Amino acid sequence: MNPINVVIIENENMSRVGAATILSETGKIHVCGVAKYAKEGIEIIDKQRPDVVVLNIDLPESSGIDTISIIK
Repeated sequence: MNPINVVIIENENMSRVGAATILSETGKIHVCGVAKYAKEGIEIIDKQRPDVVVLNIDLPESSGIDTISIIK
């Protein structure tokens, strides 16, 4: 079975790195991109086309809700 491809968009470094580490350790999930800001995350999503996006809804320069509308 192919792993689930995930992109993480989170402005807090510890949360971003921690989530990526925990998800990767399952062996069933491949973190194909991480981003600190929404704009960077959207670019990664466009290139990687992940199965799942883990998104903080309280990003500093753009709300996660607005970001969902863009990546939808």
